[in-house]
Amino acid sequence: MKKNLLFLFIGLVAVIGAGLTSCSGGGADAKVNTFVDQLNSETFKEQTVKSGVFTDAEAKVEDGAVVLTFKTIPGLSFKHATKELMDAQKAGMMAQFKEAVPVDKVFREGFEGMKEKNMVFRMTFLDTNGDSASLDISPAEVLD
Repeated sequence: MKKNLLFLFIGLVAVIGAGLTSCSGGGADAKVNTFVDQLNSETFKEQTVKSGVFTDAEAKVEDGAVVLTFKTIPGLSFKHATKELMDAQKAGMMAQFKEAVPVDKVFREGFEGMKEKNMVFRMTFLDTNGDSASLDISPAEVLD
């Protein structure tokens, strides 16, 4: 179980790293919208599926958050995902995000826009059984 979730998060790092490219507008709303549009792009979705861990991804703005939902392949379950496992995965994602900030304009500006709007970035992993697990990342954690 833990091996499957570890594989999931390794795939996630590859998807996010490869899927974002640089182009953005100004203003907090424009920055957030460009970030969400990039996450919903065909390129990002193709990278998501190529990871072999996800079948789809969708980003949207809801309730003060940019929510990126990954649908996983059959066989991965979040029913028993512990807080410790999710905290460890968040720490790993934070390291990757901090590396991306200086080199990826859309990524950086997306988090800047979220910070200006007091939003969070929520990554949700939805398995085929309908179970899910989420990680909330504040923009300050990534940008500071």
